[in-house]
Amino acid sequence: MLLERDPELGEFDAALALGLVGSGRLVAFEGHAGIGKSALIRAAGARAQAAGLQVLGARCGVLEREVPWGAAIELFGPVVGGATPVARERLVGVGTPVAALFDASAAVPGSRSAATTIFPLVHGLFWLTAGLAERRPVAILIDDAHWCDVPSLRFLLYLLERLDELPVAVFLALRPDEPGPVAELLERICTHPNTVPRRLAALGLTSVRSLVHAVFPQAGAAFWRACAERTAGNPFYLHELLLALRAEGKSAGEQDAEQVRALAPESISRSVLVRVGRLDPGAVALARAVSILGDRASLRHAAALAGLDGDHAASAIDALSAAEILAPGDPVSFVHPLVAGAIYADMPQAQRAVGHLHAAHLLHAEAGDPQRVAAHLLLSPRRGDSWVVERLEAAATLASARASPQTAVHYLVRALAEPPTGDAVVPLLIALSEAHVMGGEVEQATRYCEQALERVHDDRLRAKVEHLHGRALSVGGDHRAAALAFQRGLAVLGDCPQDDLARELQAHFVAAASLESSLRDSAIATAKAMLTVNGAVPTPGERAVLAQQAVQHSMAGDPVEKVLELVVRAWGDGALLEAETSDGMSWNLLTGALTFSGEFEFSVRICDAVLKDAGERGSPMAFATASYCRSYPRLLQGRISKSLADVQAAFAAQRDGWEMYLPSASAVLARGHIERGELPQAEAALAIAEDQSTHQNMGYPWVLHARGELHMARGRPGQALKDYLAAGELMISNLSMPGTGIFGWRSGAALAAHASGDSDTAQQLADDDLALARQTTAPGLIGRSQRTLALVHGGSERLDLLQRAADSLGDSQSQLEYAHALVDLGAAHRRAGHRIDAREPLREGLALAQQGGASALADRARIELAASGARPRKTLRTGVDSLTPSELRVALMAAAGLKNREIAQSLFVTAKAIEAHLHHTYQKLDITSREQLAAALAD
Repeated sequence: MLLERDPELGEFDAALALGLVGSGRLVAFEGHAGIGKSALIRAAGARAQAAGLQVLGARCGVLEREVPWGAAIELFGPVVGGATPVARERLVGVGTPVAALFDASAAVPGSRSAATTIFPLVHGLFWLTAGLAERRPVAILIDDAHWCDVPSLRFLLYLLERLDELPVAVFLALRPDEPGPVAELLERICTHPNTVPRRLAALGLTSVRSLVHAVFPQAGAAFWRACAERTAGNPFYLHELLLALRAEGKSAGEQDAEQVRALAPESISRSVLVRVGRLDPGAVALARAVSILGDRASLRHAAALAGLDGDHAASAIDALSAAEILAPGDPVSFVHPLVAGAIYADMPQAQRAVGHLHAAHLLHAEAGDPQRVAAHLLLSPRRGDSWVVERLEAAATLASARASPQTAVHYLVRALAEPPTGDAVVPLLIALSEAHVMGGEVEQATRYCEQALERVHDDRLRAKVEHLHGRALSVGGDHRAAALAFQRGLAVLGDCPQDDLARELQAHFVAAASLESSLRDSAIATAKAMLTVNGAVPTPGERAVLAQQAVQHSMAGDPVEKVLELVVRAWGDGALLEAETSDGMSWNLLTGALTFSGEFEFSVRICDAVLKDAGERGSPMAFATASYCRSYPRLLQGRISKSLADVQAAFAAQRDGWEMYLPSASAVLARGHIERGELPQAEAALAIAEDQSTHQNMGYPWVLHARGELHMARGRPGQALKDYLAAGELMISNLSMPGTGIFGWRSGAALAAHASGDSDTAQQLADDDLALARQTTAPGLIGRSQRTLALVHGGSERLDLLQRAADSLGDSQSQLEYAHALVDLGAAHRRAGHRIDAREPLREGLALAQQGGASALADRARIELAASGARPRKTLRTGVDSLTPSELRVALMAAAGLKNREIAQSLFVTAKAIEAHLHHTYQKLDITSREQLAAALAD
């Protein structure tokens, strides 16, 4: 280098130190091309290495933007590739999606290593980072992040949300306001609370003078001021200008200063081409080859692309290094991206295109990453080459397996433009449609399906395309058109009911037609015929239909036996989860159907299995949804503390974008706090769901119901009645849910009407609720309705009705409702003067309430016991009762033998967070080690 520019890091010392100590910050150096960002990144890396950190670096390039996870692979590839098999398994697992990132041959669609969503890969990379940081602090450096691929930036944003929990420093260098698909992600990263943005200013006059004097010691003020003016203080342009002036033999006098002022900025950047042009043809060819291959190209590949033998390539490298075009070493890089850009842009477009085609062949011949091969083919000439089509199709398959459908679309569109010949067109059109469906781009998916249908002649293939067409239309919400597409597919197949494809078409037809009033009768008939077939193992599509049928029967208030039959067939002892994974939706329908019907234990078991799968696959969204789904049955089982732990785990996923179930999750959170007597916290939970946009959400009736519960707890029955009735109206009109189910809005409204003095309305609502509950045959629902009827009944039959309610609930899984009924029964006995008879149900109700964490009910039971003449022991919140829901959840997992890292991975938090929870737990339980946990929790 002519100049070794001092990056003048003084103003950034605080930012660098802040990042290096792992204080939860990302330092983003922003500035225009040539301003010195890369110098700062190099300085940060040097300081990190000197401080003992493990440095992981990536330099993004224009070509790499089309390589999903390219930056992440560059960051972690050397570490993973250089690890022993045991260490590699600890870092990335075996056969996982993130392990397949570092082995292109391992990611096969449909295999365990394939990722249907981006989250398993993002979370897997996060845990790879956390695992490395456990050994020693880590510094991540990404240069030219404005050229980074989208998936790698998604990982970086995920890491940024958790950066304050890890000994990890992150440094980015990027140009501001760069257009492209990453602009929005970079904006989110740079404006994140954990980011320290540093905008690089131009060099001041003092710095320019120092740099000019390093080359021209005798330069006067006029000369170096002219240099500052012409380059606007840009270090790269100043460097190029001084190189050019020295090569021309300038003396930096007054006359030279006038020439500098006359220079156009583009003439300074073209000095690169002048320097290259002075070299021999071999060096020129090598420079052009490197500009095509991209930074960090191997010298062997660059030489082959340039047509040079080893000796000639070595001398060319030396010449280019001396001319400050290429940095010395192998792999080969330019001294600056602007140098690479100038050389690349100077080549004729056709020559560049052919160069990219040859580069693709070179990489493929050495079993290179199919996506890097494809990145070159995107820029290659279109010649109708079947090899190009095959390579692009293979790369698209890999991109889809790596949860990058948009990149798969780019590859496939380019493959169509090649163009393919003959029958090769239809598979490309089908693959394009599948990629668009995966990416949620319905209109494009249907368009490619229609194009495929125009070309396909084989009946079975036509049925497959119609199946895909219908799926795309369903995703877009056009259920009628989707049902008709499935029907056309069935018509093509003819009479083959046992054919798997036909059964899938039938299942999807039922699912779509059930949502279209004009086709509903046909859907019912098809479903009835399909579901009465015995002996055949249900297909995944049939299991989905069974799940839909189960939830519809439960919402209609049909007998629980019918719901259970459908759930058992759909679940198939976990076969549904195996087929759809935790990122599917049918398991969610099953837990809803079971919870609506009062079958809480089965619902919790399914959620447990889904949580296990979500943890193994690294899917925080599925984990959050399953946590929420488990929180409701646990609440109704009377396990209040565990319910709150679940719903809080779901809320933690908000930072990753989880929001679909927020309103109903807020309702569960509020009801849990109400049961604990924490009314301000319940109000705060409902405030989360009170945004106007949530009013159209399917979970809003749950919010209204919980708000009614809060009004009742605060002694405002009139307001509670309005909310209960509004919730019921939405349940009937929007959700077609006329039955009672665990939602129980009629029971709540009856109690509110009774407390408001409207006995007739209360009686009518309670009678209706009991009649509907009896249709379900579910003892928990019947017992709840009997309890409501008893409480609104003013006569002498109240005790008898309450006893019946307690008897029904005692045989049910609704233990929270059972505890309430027992306390109500004891209170009724006490008010009737039966003080001795009151004590047993009160004591039993108190025990159940304390066991599950229903503090408000426990307090009421103690008051009633004292009024009955008993002496209940006052319990303080110590020991297990003093644990927060999150602390209890972690403690139970630790007591079961899981290590901190295993717990952290399962809960999608860091090991540091687990350590903090256990530290607080030990203090509250007055123990010193995890070996004492099991006994302490059992007390």
